Amino acid sequence: MIRHHLGVAVAAATLLVASQAAAHAKLVSSNPAANATVAAPKIITLTFSEKLVPAFSKFEVVMPEHGGMKVAVKTTVSKDGKSLTGAPTAALSAVATGMDLGKAAIIRAAAAGLAVLLILVLKPSRTTWIVAATLGAIATASLAWMGHGAATEGVGASLHLVSDILHAWAAAVWIGALVAFLLLLRTPTPTPAATGALHRALHGFSGVGTAVVAVLLATGAINGWFLVGLDHLNGLWTTAYGRLLSLKLVLFVVMFGLAAANRFQLTPALGRGLGAQDSEGAALAHLRRSVILETALGFGVLALVAWFGTLAPPGAM
Repeated sequence: MIRHHLGVAVAAATLLVASQAAAHAKLVSSNPAANATVAAPKIITLTFSEKLVPAFSKFEVVMPEHGGMKVAVKTTVSKDGKSLTGAPTAALSAVATGMDLGKAAIIRAAAAGLAVLLILVLKPSRTTWIVAATLGAIATASLAWMGHGAATEGVGASLHLVSDILHAWAAAVWIGALVAFLLLLRTPTPTPAATGALHRALHGFSGVGTAVVAVLLATGAINGWFLVGLDHLNGLWTTAYGRLLSLKLVLFVVMFGLAAANRFQLTPALGRGLGAQDSEGAALAHLRRSVILETALGFGVLALVAWFGTLAPPGAM
């Protein structure tokens, strides 16, 4: 979401109007309000105490959080001469070409689109899946430029950004694997070959799953250090960001418990039950319920991340 700090635009308008158009004109009000942070406004209105001179009255929108990038504004003066209305005219193109998040969005769309095209057009093969996975990794990494990691400044900026990328990759591997397991479990009575393939996939993912959890814990701690910090731990329950983050951590713990049960109890039970219809059917039913619940929790985590990613973290307050 694009956000403009209108206090900067109002200040620029005041200077332009007061010094060039009307020596005694003072800013009375603005819509949106001065110093407000809003989602890309279509119209900005500034009201002054005296009439303005149209030829010398204008303002611009400046986004300091994006390197001071300026967005062109088409301005008009009201009939009474006291209000200056502006409509940002190049916000979308400015975001796409002048901001990292815009460039990242273009890269993400291109990578994801190409991956889908390859899967739909080419025959399934090891090469196709490797290329598609690589494109998916690129698309996933680009999400880091939409979050708080890309806004970090100073000596820790690169560490935070890399941590965000690794965190997104690990989450994508975990949730992507859950979706794949769901597809393998979708048949109520699979063939012996399909059940054997499922067991091998679950058993083979166990090591990868351990690495994924380790990466999530390490990068989560790094991100928490930057976004919350030891000095703002109370923000975990006193701010909207902190409460949503805390709920995400609870869901993660439950997912971790389900994943551990799958690895150490349900997968071995499926292996012991291979070939025995009753045991195999019971093991598959338990696995199916567990994976469905774990996947639902995973998507819940994604929803929470999308939500609190739009909020200011405690460390920024």
